[in-house]
Amino acid sequence: MIEAILGPVVGVLKWLGGLLFKSRAVSHAQAREHDLALFKKGDATVNESFLNDLLNSDLFNHWCLLPDIQAVGHFCTDFKRVENQFLDRKVGDAADEAIMALNVVNSFVGVNFFRSHMPNDRDRLFLHHELRESPDEAKRDRYWKVLVPELNRLLDEAWEAYKTYRSTVKKRLMV
Repeated sequence: MIEAILGPVVGVLKWLGGLLFKSRAVSHAQAREHDLALFKKGDATVNESFLNDLLNSDLFNHWCLLPDIQAVGHFCTDFKRVENQFLDRKVGDAADEAIMALNVVNSFVGVNFFRSHMPNDRDRLFLHHELRESPDEAKRDRYWKVLVPELNRLLDEAWEAYKTYRSTVKKRLMV
């Protein structure tokens, strides 16, 4: 008698377990698709090659192009929106760290970089060029001993955070 009752109950439980497993698998696949779409959207604007050139070349040499740093700012703003949050927690955390670090670089550039005075070079920004070229030693010291080290630290942190994000995306989303 107990076997007659338990048989169908076990059957129903197996069926429900299978249904839940399939539902979870479908949900995971949809989340992966969502995260892949977000990654591709961001990568179209700010990708590894672009950031390598910007952080490790241009900004490291104390200049950048206005459209490049604006792209970083738009990227950071865009990925702070709720609609652009990654569903995979590890990817989301790595993305948040990269976005915060890039946002700090963007803010530093906004405060400490200024447009070129050359008429044909208006889209190029330079780190306090008036301090670097000042006859006042204290101003030059501020440039070389305060601003440049701070910029280099921010660039290193942003680059490391972005590399961690890319590595996490590669591992979790298999891109």
